[in-house]
Amino acid sequence: MSARALKLTKRNQIVMQIRKIHAESKKTYGSPRVAAVLNSTEKVASEKFVAKLMRENNICAISHKKFRKKSKPSEDSIEHNLIKDKEVTGLNQVWVSDITYIWTQNKWMYLSSVMDLYSRKIIAHIMDDRMDSKLVEETLKLAASRRSFTTDTIFHSDKGSQYRSKAFKSLLKNLNIQQSMCGVANCYDNAAMESFHSSLKKELIYPGTIDDKKATQLKGFDYIE
Repeated sequence: MSARALKLTKRNQIVMQIRKIHAESKKTYGSPRVAAVLNSTEKVASEKFVAKLMRENNICAISHKKFRKKSKPSEDSIEHNLIKDKEVTGLNQVWVSDITYIWTQNKWMYLSSVMDLYSRKIIAHIMDDRMDSKLVEETLKLAASRRSFTTDTIFHSDKGSQYRSKAFKSLLKNLNIQQSMCGVANCYDNAAMESFHSSLKKELIYPGTIDDKKATQLKGFDYIE
């Protein structure tokens, strides 16, 4: 077999691997993540070459349409931003929270975390395959069981439906914790929490192979704890 034929054969083999990884991600992976999985055990191809092959073979990540709210949430369901100009000087004055998505072998996992804004320490976290009000409720209960807090403690998050649910608001009220939410176009108010989740995925999840539910939970627990 000529050198050209060998080169084409290897190229076709890489394309087949790319198609398999792309399909297993439910077509959600772009070239960076496809390349990361492809090269997880040994160097196969550069990210630039993977991107080129994906373009040539019309393999691209599904782009979800940006969600547009048809109506604004009820004013009764939205809390004001209580930390915008607040100077945090000690523990348990402000807790911030967020939910992030993590892809496993065949499903999405959702990590809910609560951070003390003063110490930047994660005081509670739960990972599960559901993303509902129950997830954030259980995370808050865990945080409350681990820390001493007062009626001045503020719980801050974005305006996600989980945090606006009646059940979650009722839990905050029973714990005597004040609720605060990011203002419109001011998502940076929750930047500390979002930055932590971003670092976790970059340093722990994306560099390695895609794990199943249990392995992902264990890796997340080890990283955070």
